[in-house]
Amino acid sequence: FCQLSGNMGHRMYGIRIFGSYSVSCTYIYASAMKGSACDCTYLRAIAFDLLTEEDKKQAVEDLNALVVKNDYHLNTGFLSTPFLCQVLAENGHTDTAYRLLLQDTAPSWLYEVKKGANTVWETWDGINEKGEVHASLNHYSYGAICGWLFGGVCGIHLENKHVTIHPYPDASLGYAHAEYVSPVGKIVSAWKYEGDNIHYTFEIPANVTAEVYLEDGQKVTLEAGKHEIVSK
Repeated sequence: FCQLSGNMGHRMYGIRIFGSYSVSCTYIYASAMKGSACDCTYLRAIAFDLLTEEDKKQAVEDLNALVVKNDYHLNTGFLSTPFLCQVLAENGHTDTAYRLLLQDTAPSWLYEVKKGANTVWETWDGINEKGEVHASLNHYSYGAICGWLFGGVCGIHLENKHVTIHPYPDASLGYAHAEYVSPVGKIVSAWKYEGDNIHYTFEIPANVTAEVYLEDGQKVTLEAGKHEIVSK
């Protein structure tokens, strides 16, 4: 609001408030993270950019180590689950993000699938190994992983009519395809491993260009239409 108002006084006030808030959060989170056994302590600090670069690098490594220690099982709640795979993948641990995604023993997303779920549960073990049901079996919060399937696995992003596609492919999944019927038209991003190569398929709507970032470091600009790209 302070930035959009056009009022310099509002703008400077906002800068001062944000600066004070950021410093306070950096101190609080840096202190809280020491020895924490909870993913969320690291996640929110990283996701909301509340740390110095040095602290962020350490927090990312500590978060990844904690996930590995938990044998790639989830221990996040409603507020942190949406950021987990995104933060890991964007900070050099795509392999860990996929091992979380594909984990099929509780607590995990695919444990629900193995138990026959066709909705998202309120708890990670809504139906336990004994077949006992508890809490709601129809709750949106942990379904936040769907956001990463579109925005991370297939990498589709739209902001102010500007399309960016930055997929994070991984051989453990092998294949992914996402279609987003957006305000500017249908956007498609798909990839498939074929031997040592990754075969990408993109579809960009009319009157739009897209900046596409590939796994091998290439950056390409695509015009409207369908495109096929093969890379290592």
